[in-house]
Amino acid sequence: SVDVEIENGNLEVKFIDPKDSEILALNNTQNGKKEIKIEENGTYKIVVVGNEAKGSYNLKWEAH
Repeated sequence: SVDVEIENGNLEVKFIDPKDSEILALNNTQNGKKEIKIEENGTYKIVVVGNEAKGSYNLKWEAH
């Protein structure tokens, strides 16, 4: 889940698969839970990008 409280600027959270392809991107207006189906083995990345962002975010990853 992603909870974002941005006062100024922009914040984006990207989920990247093992082939470096973006599988999901959330911006600072999108809160809540997003489900991602993992279809292949490998290393996945979570990238948080801020552009003059002021505020906070909370990111939680769960595997089922």
